[in-house]
Amino acid sequence: MLGEMTAIPASLAALLATVWHFWLAVPLAALTILAVIVALGLYLVKVTKTRYPPHQ
Repeated sequence: MLGEMTAIPASLAALLATVWHFWLAVPLAALTILAVIVALGLYLVKVTKTRYPPHQ
């Protein structure tokens, strides 16, 4: 009954759901890689500051 009321066939809906789900991973992976790079950069800055303090 619900299938008769939808505007697109169920097979097309399944295909679109799969494609949408696949492309959802792309920005999540990019943000994860960016977060790791930022965390490593901030760690290196913090370690370098304690090793080489600023001269006054």
